[in-house]
Amino acid sequence: MKKLISALATIAVAFTFTTGAVAGEKKEAKERTIKGKAVCAHCDLSVGGSCATVIQTTGKNKDGKEVKRLYWLADNEVAQKFGRGEGREVFVKGKVEAKGEKKDRKLILTASSIKAK
Repeated sequence: MKKLISALATIAVAFTFTTGAVAGEKKEAKERTIKGKAVCAHCDLSVGGSCATVIQTTGKNKDGKEVKRLYWLADNEVAQKFGRGEGREVFVKGKVEAKGEKKDRKLILTASSIKAK
């Protein structure tokens, strides 16, 4: 009986560790298309300490209220090629990752393509 209880306890502990490891893994972000206005976060919106290109979008939340979101462009080859947005309407394909918590949360957009309207 002791061997059976010992084996079940070992299995339970192993299951606990493997379940925690799977739960801690991040899901792979899906590629999305974001439509919005490309502007400088510092110059146009007075956000951040230095110039950075952001995509400003407007939409509606679950309650029907209008919500503005900022997607910060990650510094990669596509973003460097695009340069500054200067208020142009754009379609950006890429993966979005949220960094930070609650009030300090930023949506980082790693662009794979940017098309100006």
